[in-house]
Amino acid sequence: LGAIIQYYIDPKIFGLLNDSIYSDEENLLKSVFSKRAISIVKSPQTLGFVLAIFILYSKNKVLMVINYIAAILTFTKVFFLSIFLDYFLRFKIKYIGVLIFLLIIFSWLVSRFQEFTGVSRLYYFIYEFQYKSQAVRLDRWTYYFRKFDSLDEFVFGNGLGIASRANGILGANSLEYSSESFLIQIFTEAGLFGLLLFIVPFIFLFLNDKSQRVKIFILFTLLMLSPAFYGFSVSFLTYPLILIPFFLNFKKDSLLEQ
Repeated sequence: LGAIIQYYIDPKIFGLLNDSIYSDEENLLKSVFSKRAISIVKSPQTLGFVLAIFILYSKNKVLMVINYIAAILTFTKVFFLSIFLDYFLRFKIKYIGVLIFLLIIFSWLVSRFQEFTGVSRLYYFIYEFQYKSQAVRLDRWTYYFRKFDSLDEFVFGNGLGIASRANGILGANSLEYSSESFLIQIFTEAGLFGLLLFIVPFIFLFLNDKSQRVKIFILFTLLMLSPAFYGFSVSFLTYPLILIPFFLNFKKDSLLEQ
């Protein structure tokens, strides 16, 4: 709901955004960035990622509709990819006509409304797919693989946070650009050992629970093609932990008053 309100009423309505290209209409007019839903997350990629995972697991139809609208307004390619993979992997051949029809309608809508802010991102991805941009992604991954100078670094990584934006600001050993992949980033920071620690529980779940296989496959596709999970895990999940002492003290004061 916050994403929808923020997108249609005022990007800065919650007062939680500061100096962000997605919350400043003047900057949006001067740059190549499109207006996109961010709510209080400050990243359309992270919000799109969170909503994509939520939609995969949600069974509440009302929440599904609301989150579909919010996710679409993020205009995040990862979200649309997750939905496409979900339908494709669960697809039954008898519904092939329906699938083709929906793909044609979706492509037509993107082509018809390409002039609208945000939709142009999908248009260029579908109709003007740039192989060069994908080659750049591979170049980035190769660049990160080359950061391993020894067997120890390959096994245990170059250090947690080394591939984050904060390292580029505070550290002298900053990287030239982001990895555009959470799995590549965690591999760079924690090495093969850390990457396996992260992956192994999902492998066991994949092997032991058939109902989770499609969702796990989609999750790891998103993790490979997007760094959004990094922002989600270190900010969206971590920031509430900072408030724990406040609530503990608040509860203690309330008990004392009683």
